[in-house]
Amino acid sequence: MDKRYEQIETLLESLEDSIENATNALKVQESIEEILTPLFTADHAVLWGNDDPYLFNVRAKGTRKLSLEQKRGLLYRCFLTKEPAIYNALPSERDFEPAVDDPDGENICSIIFFPLIVRDELVGIFTLYTTDSKRRMFRTDDVELLRHLQSPLIDALYKILILTERPIPIDRRQRSREDFQAKETRQYGPAVFRGAGSREDVVQYFTRIMQNLRNPVENLMEFLQFLQARVRDERLQDPLFNAVQSARIVDEYIEEILESIHQSKNAPKIEDEIHTLKYFSRIAEIFSGRIHDKRITYLVNIDPMLPKTVNIEQRKLRKVLINLLDNAVKFTPPEGIIEFSVRYLPEKSSLSIAVADTGMGISEEQQKEIFTLFPEQSQNEGSFGRHGFGLPISAAIVEELGGRLRLKSIKKKGSRFEFELPLSGIGEIETMPQIDPQTRRITILNDRTGDPIVKLFLRFIQKLGIQRRHIRIIEDPGEIPAATTHLIVFQRHWNERLLSLSRELNMKLLLVEESYLSIDPKEYPSIPIVSQYAYFGKDLLDFLGDEHPLKILIADDDLLSVSMLRKILDHEYCEIVTVQDGKEALRLLTESLMAETPYQILYTSLQLPELQGDEILQRYRRLESEHSVDDPLQAVCLSGTPTKEESKIFDDYLKRPYAKEAVLAPFRRCQERLRSKKR
Repeated sequence: MDKRYEQIETLLESLEDSIENATNALKVQESIEEILTPLFTADHAVLWGNDDPYLFNVRAKGTRKLSLEQKRGLLYRCFLTKEPAIYNALPSERDFEPAVDDPDGENICSIIFFPLIVRDELVGIFTLYTTDSKRRMFRTDDVELLRHLQSPLIDALYKILILTERPIPIDRRQRSREDFQAKETRQYGPAVFRGAGSREDVVQYFTRIMQNLRNPVENLMEFLQFLQARVRDERLQDPLFNAVQSARIVDEYIEEILESIHQSKNAPKIEDEIHTLKYFSRIAEIFSGRIHDKRITYLVNIDPMLPKTVNIEQRKLRKVLINLLDNAVKFTPPEGIIEFSVRYLPEKSSLSIAVADTGMGISEEQQKEIFTLFPEQSQNEGSFGRHGFGLPISAAIVEELGGRLRLKSIKKKGSRFEFELPLSGIGEIETMPQIDPQTRRITILNDRTGDPIVKLFLRFIQKLGIQRRHIRIIEDPGEIPAATTHLIVFQRHWNERLLSLSRELNMKLLLVEESYLSIDPKEYPSIPIVSQYAYFGKDLLDFLGDEHPLKILIADDDLLSVSMLRKILDHEYCEIVTVQDGKEALRLLTESLMAETPYQILYTSLQLPELQGDEILQRYRRLESEHSVDDPLQAVCLSGTPTKEESKIFDDYLKRPYAKEAVLAPFRRCQERLRSKKR
């Protein structure tokens, strides 16, 4: 047990008394340093306040103001990501910036950056550091300890703001009520180190650690397997094989630990927010290469109208889906069919998930014990014995998730596994693209009669209300009706003449890739391309809809800032282009305007190489005026509150670190404005 937690109640009382009685800001800072540095065996503790566009701290020499406009340093990284960080060899870190991270030149060796956050707003950063004289290495349990000190640290920061006559970020009285309620049930220290309830505490602590390890290992293994399947250079095959095996061993160790943990009835329920379409389509594509190589037809039938986000125990669900799909691939012969379907049942607030195949099937006798861990029939020959423990484990997991795994199977015909899962934390539902079904005339160019992939296309298209009589399936390019508004071409029929024809007849064109990863999208930048070995439902509906994805340009030379913006916007219906200098931004804006495909939103920093953000906008506004643009560019300033002059040309502004809702607000307004113009 970490003995520091035995002191924490006394220390908190002492800290709270010192903060309450402090008559100046320096006294608050000195109290924090005096009380907390011994607890962490640190040399110094510094409380930084967020006074946009600066961070500030109070010291004996006076108030230090640190501008983050240079967008450099590890302190800036913490500021932007709002995530704690530990660096135990500070000067050797790639992004270390002495003027920001060690402004007094103290030869800091180890440091903790801990963000102080209230309702998703960063109000300050607390840092602890040691110099070369002690070389104390900070650990993750130090961050865990700081989590229990966050409330009094925020109180201390608010007292400094009051004493230095700075504005308080949120209503202090409201936060005080929340803090009081939290203190009534406060327990200190990582659960694993506390005396009471030790078994449950250990479960919670190690589950969190294993979960944090699991996701990057899984992503690494999937990428290595993808490379292994695509790389043809024999010299790289052995190293790739060894890398995959190493990643698999680590994954199995983590799996073994997690399975052991979850055998406990006290195991915590760990739900993550998942972005549904991305989550299920990525799982489906894990098997795309193997299915293609085995010449199996793959129907990825995910309802494009799923909730955008849900809360679910994604690790467990992923394990079930991978096991069911893996079995389907193993037991389905070449030329067979595998279908992976996900539907949302709004009346039940649940998901219906199924994996079906045309494989060897399972006899009625074997079906009786298929989900039993040690069935009497397990030693018989046939399909069941080869499923191993995967199905019993999957059935148990589905039950833990609130569902029941069901099987329908006919020997030598195939099998269908399906289950329903109740959902929590349901986000907004994906919206159906706006279309007028009566104006659509769809032609599908495919010479394979009864192709299941074509039937899946028909299912998605008819979901939009387009009648079957308005959809034609033809085998010969010479039969393409002149009235066609949307042409879907399978890869084996593709040629440049079809591209010319689509332009002549003003048809929208969609290309279907039939050989996995065989088409380079860069060859046809203006044509949407979908793969029949992956999920294409959302792309198809977008292709048929009247709405076009919003064109967004992000102009910022701070790559970390750009990545944070992309992370928020990537789940929306938009095309994002990023540039790092002002001249390039103006060039892209101008060229798009001249081509009558203008950008709708510009997120830009004011400080850019070559050309400042406000100058970009001034020049572009003149172009808009010259060309009598009906729908002007929506401009969002990324450099905090603009000046009075700048506010005349910017429509909105964002303060770092970015809040999700603030980033999405201009997008939502632009989207609604464009929709209302079409009504």
